[in-house]
Amino acid sequence: MNICSRNNTKSVQTLHMQDSMITTSSATVGGLTKAFVLGFSQPTITIAQVLEVSIYAAISATIGYTIKLIFDFLKAKIRKTKLKNKRKSDEIVNENTNETNS
Repeated sequence: MNICSRNNTKSVQTLHMQDSMITTSSATVGGLTKAFVLGFSQPTITIAQVLEVSIYAAISATIGYTIKLIFDFLKAKIRKTKLKNKRKSDEIVNENTNETNS
């Protein structure tokens, strides 16, 4: 494995770790908000309350992951557009250089 691919692997791992941290913190904030709204200091916890919080957490995680996928898609599309524009500008510079040298 060369240095470039090793660095690329580390950056991908870092991105996945950041995504996981964002998803986890988002779900935690959502769960704590729900707990405060419901009043988390109730003396008894019922199965219905556990199910409600579990369903809320699942919905929150699904929404968070969907938003992450949308941002990843947009980021890839922007990078692709930038790369395409860079290639076009490089081609124009090369054409101008070739015309000057002729």
